[in-house]
Amino acid sequence: MKKLPIYLSLLFVLTCAKDSTDENSSVYVSPPSNTTNTTPPTSVSQYTITVSAEEGGSVSTAGGTYDDGTSITVTATPSEGYGFIGWSGLNSSNSTITITLTENTTIEALFDNLPDLSITNTDSKIFTKGIGDTLSIEFSHPGGYKSISLSADHGNITIESQPNEGDNDGVIIFNYIPNNIINDSLIEIYNKWTIKEKYTTYLGYDKIDYLIEFNSGLEYDSNITIKTQPDSKYYDYSKPSIDLYNKNLRMDTGAIRYLNQKDNYFLCDLPVPTPNLNQFGLRQDVGGGMPLDLDGDGYEDFLMHPQYNDSDNWDTFTTIPTSFEMYMYRDGGFVYEDLIVSNYPDFKMYLCNKILPGDFDNDGDVDMFLSGTGPDVAPLIGEQSYILENNYSTDGTFFAHPVGPSDGYLHHSATGDLDNDGDLDIMIPRNRNNFLINNGGFNFTAKDGINVVRESDLENINNSNYNYYSDGIGFGNISPSTNYLAISDLNNDTYDDIVVANVEIVIYIENFLNNSSYYSPLGNLIGSPFILWGTSQGEYSVDNMTVLPIVEKFMSPQGVVTYDYDNDGDKDILITRIGLSEIDINNGDDFENRYEYLVQTNRGWGYYLQLLRNDGEEGFTEVSNIIDDYYDIVYQANADGCADTAKRARPIFSDVDEDGFVDLVHTFPLGGYYFRWEWNGSRFVLIESPL
Repeated sequence: MKKLPIYLSLLFVLTCAKDSTDENSSVYVSPPSNTTNTTPPTSVSQYTITVSAEEGGSVSTAGGTYDDGTSITVTATPSEGYGFIGWSGLNSSNSTITITLTENTTIEALFDNLPDLSITNTDSKIFTKGIGDTLSIEFSHPGGYKSISLSADHGNITIESQPNEGDNDGVIIFNYIPNNIINDSLIEIYNKWTIKEKYTTYLGYDKIDYLIEFNSGLEYDSNITIKTQPDSKYYDYSKPSIDLYNKNLRMDTGAIRYLNQKDNYFLCDLPVPTPNLNQFGLRQDVGGGMPLDLDGDGYEDFLMHPQYNDSDNWDTFTTIPTSFEMYMYRDGGFVYEDLIVSNYPDFKMYLCNKILPGDFDNDGDVDMFLSGTGPDVAPLIGEQSYILENNYSTDGTFFAHPVGPSDGYLHHSATGDLDNDGDLDIMIPRNRNNFLINNGGFNFTAKDGINVVRESDLENINNSNYNYYSDGIGFGNISPSTNYLAISDLNNDTYDDIVVANVEIVIYIENFLNNSSYYSPLGNLIGSPFILWGTSQGEYSVDNMTVLPIVEKFMSPQGVVTYDYDNDGDKDILITRIGLSEIDINNGDDFENRYEYLVQTNRGWGYYLQLLRNDGEEGFTEVSNIIDDYYDIVYQANADGCADTAKRARPIFSDVDEDGFVDLVHTFPLGGYYFRWEWNGSRFVLIESPL
C-alpha cells in the first residue's frame, strides 16, 4: 500500500504533457486593456569639453558637458599686441573651430606676441609703371623668422633678400613693378558729391598683401597700399597741334581747380553752393585749357584760362579780363602755381578760346599760342593773341610775345608747318592775313596763305550784293565764325593739309528763307567742311581742295580730329556735330528765330559723330555707322546745357586702357561726363557711358 501515492503523481504529470502536445497550441496572455508596448529607455553618453586660453587672448566659451555627438564652436581672440598661433590638444591653426564631441576633450588657445615691424614709408613714394623699385619690411620677433609670401593686384613682386630661418630680427627687401595703373577711388566735392579721383590725377593704387610665418607658429598677415603712376611720356611739340591732341587724358578741370580752392565747382545737373573761391565769387568756366609738359619731366601739366561768367547776366559774359592758371603735376596731384609772365606782371585776357602747344623756337620746350577771342558778346571787338615763350625750366617764368592782329576775334586756330621750312606756323580764322609765318626768334609775318577766290568767281563777286570785306570776315568758309581748324598731313606726302569745319546752317537759311541776296564764292558749298591740300610750294588754294559731306540737321561742328583709326597709312577725319531736331527743321515758320537762337547760343538738339574714312585717291567715305550710338536726334541739353555739351565735346583717339586697340574718347571735363568706344577691327563698340 505504500507505493500508491507515487504512482498517482506520475500519472498526473504524464497526462498533462500529453494534452499539450496533442493540441499544438501556445499559451497567450492578453495584456491589460490600459497598457501599451514600450521600448526600454537607452542610456546616452555625455562628454566634457574644457576650453582655456593662455596669456595673450581669450576664448568664446570655457566648455561644459554635452551629449555625445554635440557640435561645439569655439573662437579664440587675441588681445592687442598678440596674434593667434593655434590650439593645444587639437591640430588646427584656425581661430574659429567646431568640435563634435565623442570623448572628453581639453583644448587651449595659444597666442604669441606680434612682431615689431617697420615698413618703408609709402606716403610720399610713387611707383612708375614698368619700373621696379624696392620696399622693405624690418621685423623683430623672438619666435624666429621662417618665411614670407607676397602678392599684388596690379604688379609683379620679387624678393631680393630676407633673413635666415630662425633669425629673431632682420629686414625683408622686395622689388615691385606696376603693370597697370588702376584708380577706383572716389573723392568728395564740397562735402556733398563724389567724383572719380582718376579725373583729377594720374595716380593709381595697388595693394600688396604679405604673410610672415615664424617658427613659433605665428602667422602675421597684413597689406601695404602704394601709389602708382603711368610711365613718363615725352611729346614732340614740333608737330601740328592736332597731332598732339590725341592723348590719353580725361581730367575734370573744374574739380582740379576746386581742389586747389580756385573754383566754385558745379555739377551740370546740380549747381553746388560752394564758397567764393575764385576772384569774382561767381561760377567760372574754363575756356582755353590744355595739358602740356611745362617742366619737361614727362608728365603733362595744365594751363587754363577761366572765363568771367555771371550766369545771371549773360550780357557781361567774358567782359572782364581774367588771369591764367597753371597747375603743375607734383607728387601725384595737380598743384596750382602762379603763372609768372616776366614782361607782363598782370597778364590777363578776356577769352583765350584756344591754347595751342608748340615748340616755336625749336629749343625742346613747349611754348603756347594763346588764341585771342576777346569779349564773346557783341560787337565782338577781339583782342591780341600771344605766344608764351617757355622759360620755366630755367627760371620759372614765361615771356609773352604779341602775335597776329590786335583786334582778332579768333574763335579757333591751328599750328603746322605751312611753308615747309621745318618750324611751326600758325593759321588763324581770317580771310586775309590768315597765315602767321614763323621767321624764328618769335617773329611772325602775317600773309594771305590761301587763295580763297576762284578767278571765275571774281565777276560774280563784283556784280553781287555780297560784301567782300578787306579783312576777309565776310568769306564764310574761313572766317572768325569758323568752328574748327586742323592742320595735319592726311595723305603722307610730307606736306601739311588743312581741314576747315564751319557752321553749315547757312545752307538751310537759303533753302528755307530763300535769301537770294546772299552770295558765296563757293555757291551752295558755303559752310561745308573741306580740305585744302598742301603742296611743295606751301601754297593753298580752293582749286586744290576736297569738299567733305555735310550732315543735314546736324549743322554745327564742335570738334575736328584726324587719326588713322584703321591703320591703313592714311589719316581719317572725325567731326563732332550738334544741330536741329527733325521737328525744328520742318517747322519753316519759326526757322529764322530758331536759327538766330542757335547762332547766339551755339546750342542745339542732338549730336552726331561723323567719321570720314580716308580712301586715298578715291576720296573720303562717311562710315559713321560703325560707331555705336553715333547720333541721337532727340538728345537735348538740360537747363545748363551741360549734358548736351558732354555729347558734343571734342573727341580724341587714344589707347586709353593700353590693350593694343585704339579707343575713341569723348570727354567733357566738368562733372565727370565720359564716353569711350573701343575699336575691335571693324567697328567702335561703346564701352563706357555716364548715361
